[in-house]
Amino acid sequence: PESSLVDQIRVMDACVRGGPGRVDWAGAVRARALAVLSAGQSLAAGLAQPRCAEAAYGAVIASDAAADAGPDRLTATFGLAGLLLARGRVAEAAAAIDASVARGDGGASWFLLASAVAPALASRAADMAAGDAARYGADDVRAPAERRWTLGAWEAARGRPTVAATMAAVRSGVPPLLARSAAAWAALAAGDSVRAIARLDTLLALPQQSGAEIGWGIAEPRGAERLALARLLLARRQPERALAVLGVLDSPASQAFVMYLPASLALRAEAAAAENGGAAPYRARLAALRGGAVAR
Repeated sequence: PESSLVDQIRVMDACVRGGPGRVDWAGAVRARALAVLSAGQSLAAGLAQPRCAEAAYGAVIASDAAADAGPDRLTATFGLAGLLLARGRVAEAAAAIDASVARGDGGASWFLLASAVAPALASRAADMAAGDAARYGADDVRAPAERRWTLGAWEAARGRPTVAATMAAVRSGVPPLLARSAAAWAALAAGDSVRAIARLDTLLALPQQSGAEIGWGIAEPRGAERLALARLLLARRQPERALAVLGVLDSPASQAFVMYLPASLALRAEAAAAENGGAAPYRARLAALRGGAVAR
């Protein structure tokens, strides 16, 4: 048996059976922070156990041992913020990111991603984009690759393809996955749905990278791209394909999936209604998830 997985399962079992208050979270993080972080990710998947997931992430963030044990506080902060956002606790999610920035851990790029599924964060994202334009230039060519990618996706969602198109055209210093994603966002912003679907299909078919990148990263999981492709497929009356694209967002493979879950469930309900009238399970989950329980 893999000892880290054993520790993760023990934490999960104790919390689900007895509640968050029955777990020695500080001791668990001191013993193996990665096990607690992984427990948070698994408990959050599909918003099945949000209270326990929130406690696990919070324990990693609160512990000074987390940085020495492998996973850092920023990773846990992204997980916690996505979880809170999915449950409709937008102000708390923003506060978690702000606290991370204040500690010097970073994470402000999260607002650019989150604003796509939380309109209440649009002004925060706009302020960040304006600040980056002043700092890096109007097309952000001097920004780090991942920041350019988040900015490109944010701009593209507003019908402005310049940043994404510029990034997609760069061949040096840009990871292939980010370049392909930027190309898809640029096509979408330009109104070329045929090309956008083709590029998104290609992007989602790329092999996954390492477990760490899919598990804890914000780009590799490709959650926002799944929502975009599903919307395009629904517009083209292909609900079955849309459902297949969105089903991955229930997976515990990535903590980034959780923030997209409410939007995904709404789209799946729409797709299921169009396909066979089977929207009720998705609507029930959507209605239940902010109450802390998820109808299966």
